[in-house]
Amino acid sequence: MGIFAGLRVRVANWGKYACVIASTRPANLISGTWVEPKKEEVA
Repeated sequence: MGIFAGLRVRVANWGKYACVIASTRPANLISGTWVEPKKEEVA
């Protein structure tokens, strides 16, 4: 199994909507962009 983000997102919007926000990069990220959370997003 893998993580698929942004499969139905236009290329022009990829950076905004195809994001996976996680403290570490998921090893099974197949599609999408990994982004570390901002300090105010960390609970």
